[in-house]
Amino acid sequence: MNLRFINWYTQALGAILGIMACVYAYLKGFICTYNNISVFFDTMNFFEIVSSYLLLPLCITTFILSIIKGYGTDKEPLNNNLEKLNLIFISLNVIIGFIGARIYFLIPALFILFNVFMDNVFKEYKEIDSDDECIKNNCLLSSNDMDLILMNTKKEIALELLLKNADIEFIVDITGLSKEEIIDIGKNLN
Repeated sequence: MNLRFINWYTQALGAILGIMACVYAYLKGFICTYNNISVFFDTMNFFEIVSSYLLLPLCITTFILSIIKGYGTDKEPLNNNLEKLNLIFISLNVIIGFIGARIYFLIPALFILFNVFMDNVFKEYKEIDSDDECIKNNCLLSSNDMDLILMNTKKEIALELLLKNADIEFIVDITGLSKEEIIDIGKNLN
């Protein structure tokens, strides 16, 4: 299941909601705007200073990364590096968002982390589905085991048909065994 559009869309939506939560935190006084930091620098703690400087740029960067991820190329090395970079930025964004905007960053964090949660959920379901398909298709057995099981099944069918006094030609047609093998099974029956 390809959810690339949903993943980047939810991350972009979370980043936009994060910008709104950042503005709300500015209005509530949890963090200060860039020109007011020097005025309130003595009354602010370290985390408020860090979140004042980093929260808004991180939300904007997360938004830009989600767009790049949505319209990114299909080249595998570039996607792996982009995924790692994206994971670092969204993790920093959520941590600093909770420090700066406090509980008001909960909904943006859920949207931003949607990609991480859904990848883990779909990986687990994909493993379960592949295990079920493997059991249905008997792919856990080697080809030699499958050949042995098939041969035993043919012999059982031939034995059942011999017990019901079926014609040997009929048994050859049904099972695909040779006449000699069927005669051997018949001798073992007696």
